Amino acid sequence: MIDETFRPDLFAGKVALVTGGTSGIGAAIADALAGCGATVTVTGARDEEVAAARGQPSFRGRDAVVLDVRDEAAIARLIGDLPRLDIVVNCAGTIRRTDEHHPAVFANVVDVNLTGTMRVCAAAHPLLRRSEGAIVNTASMLSFFGAGLACFLATNLAFFFDVEAGSFFATGFGAIE
Repeated sequence: MIDETFRPDLFAGKVALVTGGTSGIGAAIADALAGCGATVTVTGARDEEVAAARGQPSFRGRDAVVLDVRDEAAIARLIGDLPRLDIVVNCAGTIRRTDEHHPAVFANVVDVNLTGTMRVCAAAHPLLRRSEGAIVNTASMLSFFGAGLACFLATNLAFFFDVEAGSFFATGFGAIE
């Protein structure tokens, strides 16, 4: 569908980073960006995820790397290793369906889903400003319906409303409608 809709060179010369891009929606977004000519680096939380992504015959990324979005120094190293940066897509996230009401689990979900996204955005900001690039933050539709997952809902909606309110950087970044 992407190949039939967009020019294959739409993002030629652009460099993209997709956190959580080793599987699911993140992998589909990364593949679509690569299919439109972008040089894409995807991240996964564990070695196994990264190896599985690289091992896919359909993998079109520049690289797949392990990244813990809770680790500010690791994020800075990864972004510092990129030749340039035009597009950041934040898809890294976690959900703990059965035990998210335990304080330590709740804190971890917030640290990954909300604060991790903000860490990546903040680290990428200087390069994106230079290239006049874009940030795309994803959230699950489940966050609008809840399904008894208070922490998951809160972390997805909190970031959505923070960006929507225009408080995410005071430099022209905002939600894409």
